Amino acid sequence: MQSLDTQVIHQCLALAMENKMTFGETVMNLKAIGVERYDVDLVGRTATYYSTAGEVYSLRRGPEHSAIIVEDFNGVGVAQAVQEIKIKHIDYPEFLQRIMNAGTVSYSVYLTGGRAIYFGRRGDYHVEEFPR
Repeated sequence: MQSLDTQVIHQCLALAMENKMTFGETVMNLKAIGVERYDVDLVGRTATYYSTAGEVYSLRRGPEHSAIIVEDFNGVGVAQAVQEIKIKHIDYPEFLQRIMNAGTVSYSVYLTGGRAIYFGRRGDYHVEEFPR
């Protein structure tokens, strides 16, 4: 089994924030180092990565966004933000702003399952499928 290469994780995040790496490229790079899923906490500003070998790596994310997370979750707003970033009308920082404006407090990406799940503060959620 591969060891979780934390340098690749940091590089993927940095390049995504600079609009130099797409979500698809991020998925490919993370899968290549054995990441099977990751969770992003937008309130606590942390991200946790889980490998197929059972390794866990958490990092504190910087002040990459300033949106206030609204109380009511809007799955349609999340879906619109996902579509906008897919067609490159918005970048990753703007995507974060929009999903927070739609009430997302955290999201989980299941690389091997091909889905991302966005959660609101009351347990509401929205699921997006992506190619594996």
